[in-house]
Amino acid sequence: MTAPRIVVLAHGEPPPAALLKRAVRGASAFLCTDGAYGFARSLGLKPGWVVGDLDSLDPSEPLLPGVRVLLDPDPGASDLEKTLRLVAKGRFLGRLGGLEVWVLGAMGGRLDHTLANLQVAERFSGTLRLALADGSGTARLVRGRASFRARRGETVSLFPVGKAALRTRGLRYPLRGEPLEPGSRGLSNRASGRRFSVEVRGTAWLVRSAPPWA
Repeated sequence: MTAPRIVVLAHGEPPPAALLKRAVRGASAFLCTDGAYGFARSLGLKPGWVVGDLDSLDPSEPLLPGVRVLLDPDPGASDLEKTLRLVAKGRFLGRLGGLEVWVLGAMGGRLDHTLANLQVAERFSGTLRLALADGSGTARLVRGRASFRARRGETVSLFPVGKAALRTRGLRYPLRGEPLEPGSRGLSNRASGRRFSVEVRGTAWLVRSAPPWA
């Protein structure tokens, strides 16, 4: 049985259409920040909710019947942060146990927006099981031990958030529990088989050349 998931489309660089459609298929809820609604609609996708201050919603493109608007005028938070805040409060599916949140469209576009979205993801990673995805792969924050299916030879990169020590199995260039300093040492590792595991003391970004459902 697959875990329930919420798909959030943010207003950054639009993801490939096939990636978004595959992510939305079978999702328990599909949300858009207000600026992303037009792209979803252009693909024939209908979100259940549009969230934000509505300043980026095109007035010439009326909402489809049944799409609900959650207005949040908070000037101190981005529309993605407002959306994840509601998800973390159980606004859409109630209990969060086992829930996965896939965020697409959070990267690219303005550099400051990309950096803000990464920090928002770090902020909510203790509450939500988040994965950021675009056409090049998936990024998620890992604490403790986690195991993943893999394609042999797929690219796997690891980046510490602050101080972190990492141990890996199933990667071509193993880490053996030593501290991983911020920088490029964790860049472009490779899966040596069909499964790999990561054990993190602290928090680290795991970036894979694979979609979120891999």
